[in-house]
Amino acid sequence: MLEPELGRLNGTLGEAGHFLAQLPPGQLHGGEVLAVGEITLAVALCLVLLAVNCAMLGVFLVLRRLALMADALAHSVLPGMVLAYVWKVPYLAGGLAAGLFSVVLARWLARRGGLFMEAGMAVVFAAMMALGYLLLSMPDAAGAPDLERWLFGNPYELGSAHLPWLAGLTLFNVLVLAVFFWELVGGTFDPAGMQAAGVSPRRAETALLVATVLTVVVSTSLIGLVLTLALIAGP
Repeated sequence: MLEPELGRLNGTLGEAGHFLAQLPPGQLHGGEVLAVGEITLAVALCLVLLAVNCAMLGVFLVLRRLALMADALAHSVLPGMVLAYVWKVPYLAGGLAAGLFSVVLARWLARRGGLFMEAGMAVVFAAMMALGYLLLSMPDAAGAPDLERWLFGNPYELGSAHLPWLAGLTLFNVLVLAVFFWELVGGTFDPAGMQAAGVSPRRAETALLVATVLTVVVSTSLIGLVLTLALIAGP
């Protein structure tokens, strides 16, 4: 009873093999043939660098219970990226400006209202997300990256041109952690002891926030929000 089905299956596989044999050597994606040797290696290196950057900062963010802040930052960059498209400036500049603005506003709200940083970020996250949706509905924003791209990104668009930028981001984050490592460790596990020793954690916290904003903006613009949060919180 299975012989007719197996015969049809073999015929289908034979036709598919004949079709693939007509293609140039490479990998088919989105209607384009990607050279496995070069492009796939560049994509892998870019993803490794992004994973390393997110993991380095994610350890301190999770231990400090600031994982929500990374989520809020990733949502907060949306209006900056839309305005960057409208004003014809790089997405990185718009996202970085929106991220830094969100952090400053959240810290101000937290101190003003005597709240935790997470509460301030939750308020800012909701406001910036709503602003991003509103800006996407503008006629001038037609053609801006849609929500699906912002959420999921497209790793196959990574290439060798991104490697120098990601290498620079990695170097920056390594320098931040190297300079402020012990202050971050002390502020994470024994903040009272740090204050008793007369060491202010404010510089280290500011450096960590700036590095987080930069990393979240770069990662979200390249691989999307979902994968960025997974790389930050997962390790």
